[in-house]
Amino acid sequence: MADSKEEILYQLKIEENRALKSLTKVKEGVKTLDRRTTKYKETVKEQIRLESQLASIRKQRIQVNKGVEKSVKDLTKAQVQKKNAVGASTSATLELGRVLSDMPYGIRGVANNLQQLASNLFFMSKATDTATGKAVGFGGAISRLIGGLIGLLEYL
Repeated sequence: MADSKEEILYQLKIEENRALKSLTKVKEGVKTLDRRTTKYKETVKEQIRLESQLASIRKQRIQVNKGVEKSVKDLTKAQVQKKNAVGASTSATLELGRVLSDMPYGIRGVANNLQQLASNLFFMSKATDTATGKAVGFGGAISRLIGGLIGLLEYL
């Protein structure tokens, strides 16, 4: 779709340049004509037509540029949301690693990190919900975290 918008912009720019060139020729022709002749009147009509055509082309370019600008803004917003979701997943995974590494120290070692793990999982579920537009929730965050770990075990 981006290629078609670029092509449209190029075509509009070419049409605008052609219209400007024609308009310049017509304006030069008007200066040399006598105001009483029909040729003068026809040339003035042609000048008015070309000016309105040029204005129309410029309006089209503005509309296409606004569409491109909106697309870029939407893309940037989506990228920021995805970045936040990945960061939240990374921190939840890191905290799970801390919980697992404290297992040899018993319940006191694990309990020390559970609150942070839970808050990271809630943040991860919220960030994922925002990025995907789907309600994953806390259970979905846990299942995705475990699924990601199981997926990594395949490579070991």
